[in-house]
Amino acid sequence: MGKPIGVLGCSGTVGKNVTEKLLRNGYAVLGGQRSGNCPFLTRTEFQFCRMDMENPVQLLAFCQACSVVVNCTAPFSCYGAKVARAAGASGAIYIDGADFLLQEKELPPEGTYVVGSGYVPGIAEYLAAQIARTELDIPEQIILYQGGTELCSESAFVDIVMNGTASGYADACYAEKICPLHGNFKEFHQLPDFPHPVLLKPYLTRSLLEMRERVGWKRMCWYNAYENMQFLQMLFQAYRCMKTDRTHAEENIRKTMQKYAPQISKTGVYSVLGMELQGVQNGRKKWIRSGLFLTDSSRLCGYAMAETAISVLENPPEPGVHPADALLREDYLERLRGELNKSEYFYIREIDEKDAMPFAH
Repeated sequence: MGKPIGVLGCSGTVGKNVTEKLLRNGYAVLGGQRSGNCPFLTRTEFQFCRMDMENPVQLLAFCQACSVVVNCTAPFSCYGAKVARAAGASGAIYIDGADFLLQEKELPPEGTYVVGSGYVPGIAEYLAAQIARTELDIPEQIILYQGGTELCSESAFVDIVMNGTASGYADACYAEKICPLHGNFKEFHQLPDFPHPVLLKPYLTRSLLEMRERVGWKRMCWYNAYENMQFLQMLFQAYRCMKTDRTHAEENIRKTMQKYAPQISKTGVYSVLGMELQGVQNGRKKWIRSGLFLTDSSRLCGYAMAETAISVLENPPEPGVHPADALLREDYLERLRGELNKSEYFYIREIDEKDAMPFAH
C-alpha cells in the first residue's frame, strides 16, 4: 500500500468531516493534531500522530509520511504557508481550503499545492464552472451571492479579516475588467432561498477571477449577504482592529467576534450559496438559477476537501499552485447532492429573463 492521506486538524470542525469521508471511501488516513482526543482512534485505516504545528521537525516528518496533506488547521494566515512549505519539500501534495497561497511567492518550486478546496472558496467556483459547462455553450455573465445566519469559527473569521484586502477587491465587479461597483449597501434585498431580506456587500476574490478566466465570463459579480447589520458591524470593527494594532490583531479580532456573536440570532441557522448565470445555448439566450441551502456548511466544506484529495490522487496535477475547483472530478456535481441532509437542498433550473434579479440585468 502507498502512503496514507494526512489530515492536520483531524478532529476539528472541518477536519473531522474530511477524515470521516476519506475513511468511508476506503482510504488510509494519518491524522495529526496536538490533542489525542480523536473520534477515529478505533478505526482500522486510521493512524494518529500527536504533533505540534510549531515544531518544524515534527511537521516535516508528518508530511514525509503522507502522499497528500490536507491542512484543516486554522487560521490559515498563520499556518498555511508553513505547512505548504513542509509538504512541498517532502514531496506530498498540499491541499487547503483557503486561497492565501495564490499570493505566496516562497514555496518550494518542485511542490504541488491545491488551494480553495472548501465551501467558499471551492464549491462556489466549482458549481459556477460546472453549471456553465453543462448548461451554456457561451457563458456571458454570472451573479453569485452567499450568506445566512451561520457563523464561522473564530479562526476562520481571523482569516477573513486578515486576508481581506490581499485576497481580492472590495466593492468591485468584473465587466471586461475589474471595476468599482456602486450602490446602496444599506438597502435590503429579497434573494432566492433566503427566508429574510439581506444586505449585500460586493467583493471580488482572486479565486473567482481565476475561475472567470478559465470559463470565459464577460461579467461577474459576487455579493456577501447579511441578514442584519450586526454582521456588518462585526466585520467593520474587526477591520479597524487590524488597522489600529497589527501586533495584537488576531487577539482583538477574536474579541470582536466574541462581542458581536451573541447579538446575531442563532435560530434557524442556515447558509445559502446562490447564483444566476446568463449565456447562450443552441443560439438561444438562456438564464439559469442555482441554489445551495445548507444548515451546516462545515460538513460540506470537509467533504469537498476530501473529494479534492481523492481527485488529485487519481490524477496528480503538475507542480505549482492550482485552484481546487479546476481539479475536482466532473461527476462530483451529482455526488454532492447525496451529501446533503434532509433539510438541505441543491437545484439548477432555467428561469425567464423577467424573473432574474433586478441587479443581474
